Amino acid sequence: MDAEEPKNTKVERMLLNIMDVNYIRGLKDTICNYYKCGIIVDEKERFLLSDQYVSTVALMYKNRFSNASNRQIGMKETMILIPLTSKFYIVFYNGRIPSCIGENVFSVLNDDSVNEINNVIFQNSYVKCVGKSESELERVKSVPIESYSPIKCIMKYSDGSIQDRIIKREVFLYDEDKDMNAHSYEYMSTYIKDIKDKLGRNDVCVCGSGIKYKKCCMKRYETVARILRETQNPRMQNYTIPGVRVTEDSILEYQGPQEKMTNRHDKGVIEKIFEMTESDTQNP
Repeated sequence: MDAEEPKNTKVERMLLNIMDVNYIRGLKDTICNYYKCGIIVDEKERFLLSDQYVSTVALMYKNRFSNASNRQIGMKETMILIPLTSKFYIVFYNGRIPSCIGENVFSVLNDDSVNEINNVIFQNSYVKCVGKSESELERVKSVPIESYSPIKCIMKYSDGSIQDRIIKREVFLYDEDKDMNAHSYEYMSTYIKDIKDKLGRNDVCVCGSGIKYKKCCMKRYETVARILRETQNPRMQNYTIPGVRVTEDSILEYQGPQEKMTNRHDKGVIEKIFEMTESDTQNP
């Protein structure tokens, strides 16, 4: 709190958010009024606890965003996990929830479902994850994490101003969404180049499997087509749950002129990016 620029410190930003009563109450109303609720149970008491305490996960890949994550509270197709004990978690959800979780009931999970939930909790952790079961902690060590910190998004607008944000890293429950997140740009390029208006349902799939497109990768590229349509048509860009009061916000690190940025690392990143951009423009 005694830093030279206290508004740039994480502690003060966190305290300001906690003290923002309207924001906290808005998130509470969003969760209570627009999410379904249930309680999941592991009778062997193996549930883990993330250092974020509350864990969130996306139930569908929606798009890439400059100021949001697919798993932010208030977005469609999201699940919120709130720990009670190593045996019980409260689950709030919107969208395609796994069949093992029921609304307004206690759902006892089998071993595979416990693993799925613990994988998500582990992937929400930035530094530490704890639990009563040593064997379960050992197991999740092998669970892949795309990045071990939040995502930084830096944008420069046409008027020269900068927005510098910290966004939750992406965590997905379903394998097809993890795959889409990891390969979205590749799939979009393939769709535009080789599939759109060129490939029929009964044609051989572009992936080289020798199988008909409709029985191979068509579902994946239907998702790509949906994302592209939403990107190109602002009227379709409705990613939040209709009627929600507040959606979870990303952390705005800086907003203003580039020359007044105090974070030397981020300022250097921006300068390097635009050096490369200018070079590409001059040497197409």
